[in-house]
Amino acid sequence: MDNPTEIVYRNGNGTPVTTSLIVANYFGKNHKDVMAAIQDIIAMAEKSAIVELQELTGYFELSSYETMMPGNTGAVRKHPMYIMNEEGFTHLAMGFTGEKARLFKQRYIKAFKAMRNTIQQQSIEGTAWMQAWMQPLVQSQSLL
Repeated sequence: MDNPTEIVYRNGNGTPVTTSLIVANYFGKNHKDVMAAIQDIIAMAEKSAIVELQELTGYFELSSYETMMPGNTGAVRKHPMYIMNEEGFTHLAMGFTGEKARLFKQRYIKAFKAMRNTIQQQSIEGTAWMQAWMQPLVQSQSLL
């Protein structure tokens, strides 16, 4: 998974989400370490008196995945995992280190810069359009 968009899928509500298992695989981390990092985020948020930090608990939902038990018995073992939204993923990934984490952060920064440039360009174009649209009105007022 070299493309960061491969770690996101749409849940039943159409919301983009990912899981702790996918994140661990993508960043080359042990799943138990990713789970521990999420649990630390949740514990910090639950203890915080700051409402904005308390909101972090809503970014993660405890879930599970199944693996087959050895021996071809058909039995399955359930393992915990977290499903997280974009905010949860971003908060989690910003705490990671390593090459993939640095690459993610760099791409994240570039995406913000690109969006800022797009917004600024739209603002300039919108202002120019508004001035062109109002020019005849201003001229007609000056003729009165």
